[in-house]
Amino acid sequence: MTDALKTIDLIKNEGISDRDVSLDRSSYGIHIEQLNGSYAVVEPYNVDGSCGGRILIFPQSPKTGYPIELQAFDRVGRLYYPRDAKFDYTRKKIWIADTGNNRVLKVDLNSFQVELNIDEGLIYPYALAVDLNTGGIFIKGYRLYDLNVDLNTGGIFIKGYRLYDLNYGIVHYFKKEGTLLSTFSFDHASIESSSSSISSSQTTSESSDNCPPEMPSNRSIIFDSSRSRVWWVDGVKIYMADIRNQQVQSYDVRSDNFYAVTTIDVELSTGNAFVTAQDIHGEWAIMQMFRDNNKFLGSAYVGE
Repeated sequence: MTDALKTIDLIKNEGISDRDVSLDRSSYGIHIEQLNGSYAVVEPYNVDGSCGGRILIFPQSPKTGYPIELQAFDRVGRLYYPRDAKFDYTRKKIWIADTGNNRVLKVDLNSFQVELNIDEGLIYPYALAVDLNTGGIFIKGYRLYDLNVDLNTGGIFIKGYRLYDLNYGIVHYFKKEGTLLSTFSFDHASIESSSSSISSSQTTSESSDNCPPEMPSNRSIIFDSSRSRVWWVDGVKIYMADIRNQQVQSYDVRSDNFYAVTTIDVELSTGNAFVTAQDIHGEWAIMQMFRDNNKFLGSAYVGE
């Protein structure tokens, strides 16, 4: 976690000190608005360390204005343990994973009013990827039990509780209007004690004394807008779903002597994915995967 945001000039390979921003609490994510250079910072905890949180939107430089705080909204109330925020810069929106409230909000960047509140079927949504082609949203979280399954293996809604199992992940794909288009499920139980596994827990957003469990990285999902493919990582597997034909290709990194994957990005020119991976000795490397997610192209270890 950080207590400051720093801007680096990659051409000169030096920091721009007059753009340093001090933070009064831990930040868990940052996302750039590509058109004007502003950036959103996710803070899931209050100053005293309790769950609560806010989203801060900073201008490109502290010299050009003050940050905008998103913490509470008309009709939908306060954020609770938000874990991700992503811009749809082509439509001037920002999507917020309000994780502790089991919902995702779409906020207009002109009025800062909530345009859409998606909460049906969501359990701890913690990572988002915007479909810049259509304005839709990919939401990575956990799966509700089937309402028709016996309570030994499934469950129902009881007095505000949602029964679920954090061994099963899911990616929801919603249209920009909030209509569910498709879902992609995956088995979180295959992690086998990797660093990104989390234990089952039940928490409601009514109490700040009980935070939701620690989530995997909000950088664990990315959308390839050039090829209409969504990629995500979980445990020991890399997933790629082509949203045009609904086909999912998975890849188990243990075949290449890695034991856990945590974050992912895509090079838009080639479609190849780059993944942070850990080997059995705890060393970290960057893996490069072919764009069809069926071939490991190579890796390089990250030095201290």
